[in-house]
Amino acid sequence: MIIAVCDDQITEGRALAGCLASILQDRKLSGNPICFSGSGEMLKAMGNGTFPINFLDIYMDGINGVELARIIRERNPRAAIVFTTGSRDHMAEGFEVGAAHYLIKPFYRADVELALDRCLMLSNSAEPYLELRIQRETRRVMYSQILYIESQNRCCIVHTLGDEIRSYIRLDQLQEQLKDPRFLRCHRSYIVNLDCIQGICGNDFLLISGMPIPIRREKRAEFKAFFENYYFEKTRSQL
Repeated sequence: MIIAVCDDQITEGRALAGCLASILQDRKLSGNPICFSGSGEMLKAMGNGTFPINFLDIYMDGINGVELARIIRERNPRAAIVFTTGSRDHMAEGFEVGAAHYLIKPFYRADVELALDRCLMLSNSAEPYLELRIQRETRRVMYSQILYIESQNRCCIVHTLGDEIRSYIRLDQLQEQLKDPRFLRCHRSYIVNLDCIQGICGNDFLLISGMPIPIRREKRAEFKAFFENYYFEKTRSQL
């Protein structure tokens, strides 16, 4: 699970990301806080998707934290958002976008833990996830973080927005777990998240990063139609 920390004050952003990493480690929870130095950098990393948990500084140059939160909320009504700020001036706007918590700077570990607890409660109860067995432990991967899954030898590699997770499981078994229209078994060795696809080129889906994911040639027309219909229905539901 990626936790986005966006703050154009690099030192403060890294301090918060470090605090979050320490809390996760102490609780033996899987998570990967990633620090972004501004809204533009974070938007580029998100592509067409979102991160499940977002700590956003309100006062940033360019797109501020409230505007960034509105973009996130439009894409994903279930994303957890926490505002970090030195002022309470924008609290009303924060409630409008459904902020889970406010962290007033300078903040302390106890405050960060409370904010994280609220985010985990929101994200774990609302967003579907994939369960994987990793070295005798169970790890949860939110659907929205999965880019694609590939089968390699006797294991599967789950490629997420910020990580690669290997699990000794067959792709057929993962396909059974992923009962969600956004996931398509486009090739014998690949399952792709259609939310992370920007288009089709030849016999490949193109990820938002530009990386090609192969399509079964005999199914190209069928999968192309499926992809176009998926995006049509998704766009219509957002109107």
